[in-house]
Amino acid sequence: MLFSMDFKFLKEGWTFRLASWWGGIGAQLTREDTAEVQQALDAARADFLWWVNPERWSTSRLDMYSLRGLLSWGGAGRYAVNKLTDAEVRRALYELLKQGTLVFVPPKEEIRRYIEDNRRQLAAVHRAAQREVAAEVAMPFSDARPFTYTPGLVSRNVEELASSTNEPDYAAKMLGYDRKTFGKMIHMMKEDHQLRGDHNVIWHDNGDVEFRGTIIDNMHGWAP
Repeated sequence: MLFSMDFKFLKEGWTFRLASWWGGIGAQLTREDTAEVQQALDAARADFLWWVNPERWSTSRLDMYSLRGLLSWGGAGRYAVNKLTDAEVRRALYELLKQGTLVFVPPKEEIRRYIEDNRRQLAAVHRAAQREVAAEVAMPFSDARPFTYTPGLVSRNVEELASSTNEPDYAAKMLGYDRKTFGKMIHMMKEDHQLRGDHNVIWHDNGDVEFRGTIIDNMHGWAP
């Protein structure tokens, strides 16, 4: 996993402010910076939820002591912690995380690493697209057909290049969803397929989701 799985990185959702956590008190982040950090946090949250899924989550007796204390704090007195079984404690904590009452915020250096890796992937996709265009332009003149101007030809080529992406922000725009809604759809889809946050998928312009060369789902099926 890309992120350190540790309960010490949990925070109360209502107190967490992305800008002040990332840039300091009073910090003003650009829209692009905010989107990058939020995407990384969404991936970290998906990883953490996968890790603490009650159906496969195993804990030691010492862990359970700490988790009961965490539930007592995070649940704000809503749970009779001492009367719950270990399984009920795990389930209750999982629900608090899913609801956003508790949020997982890993170290900043891990968020930076995720952002840098994602930027490298986007740059690689961009370079591949440029090479494809350059190869078409460099086609030998002897093989070229007479050129006839067609309105909208350039825009269609651009759309073709952008007909699939592994970048959630672009995918949200391509499929017609706002980023927040699309982020929730991604989380539900990945959780249903038992994918981690760092499992990159490819979105196609018809909504199909591709993972490791196989179409596994369609994002429109997760629309609210």
